Amino acid sequence: MPFYFASSDPQYTIYMGEDKNENEYLIRWGWPEDLFFHVDDLSSAHVYLRTPYTFDLDALKSGNDLLTLYPIPKAVIQECMQLCKANSIDGCKKEQVDMVITPWSNLRKSISMDIGTIGFTNEKLVTKIKHVVGDKALARQIMKTKVVKQLSNVKKTDLKHGKDEGKHGEKQPHKPSKGPVEYIDLEKERIARDERELARKKEETKKQRVQKQKEVEKEKQKAREKEQQIKSYERMFEDESMYTSNKNMNMSAQEYEDGFM
Repeated sequence: MPFYFASSDPQYTIYMGEDKNENEYLIRWGWPEDLFFHVDDLSSAHVYLRTPYTFDLDALKSGNDLLTLYPIPKAVIQECMQLCKANSIDGCKKEQVDMVITPWSNLRKSISMDIGTIGFTNEKLVTKIKHVVGDKALARQIMKTKVVKQLSNVKKTDLKHGKDEGKHGEKQPHKPSKGPVEYIDLEKERIARDERELARKKEETKKQRVQKQKEVEKEKQKAREKEQQIKSYERMFEDESMYTSNKNMNMSAQEYEDGFM
């Protein structure tokens, strides 16, 4: 049952898994717009922040600071870190901890890893925040916004090996908790997100193509106008030359000679 929390900025959504098994689904079906938070060198909840940004890993590899390149409000970052610290068995007891933050796209999961365990594809893309002091009041405030969502369309899974092994292959949803339950299908949401992103990119490419065609047509129009001007300029001289020639033909010999004097 993933937990969802309201941040102080409605553009952002905070969520985390209930346990290490659910963390596997969050790792698998995260979005390129997600940031991952974890207490450094300690066991803790996997906290994710869904942002309006698709993180450019190449730009970050070039040495750009994550939190400078993407202007995520400091208050929202602080909320994620406090939630993470509060949900660390050892971290919650400490006055301060160090925190690691990285884009979801930088998470690495291999078959040999234990359930819920992750690594990083590129350590250079990991931002470390030192000496995060606990704020219990803020942590409680965030926890009050918690919304529990039941995973739907989930098979019983050998999470350690990343293989679906439901009985006879059928899907086995978790047992619903008491009271009203809001269901969420992480896979379906990710697929829908990818389809929206693909449609957006196609529309963007179409607009760029139309814009380029307009620019090409504009240049062609300029070239046609310039060619017209040149032709008009040439005709002007032709007309003047013809006028002078006709005028000379109508002159008497004396008038023609006087024109040179």
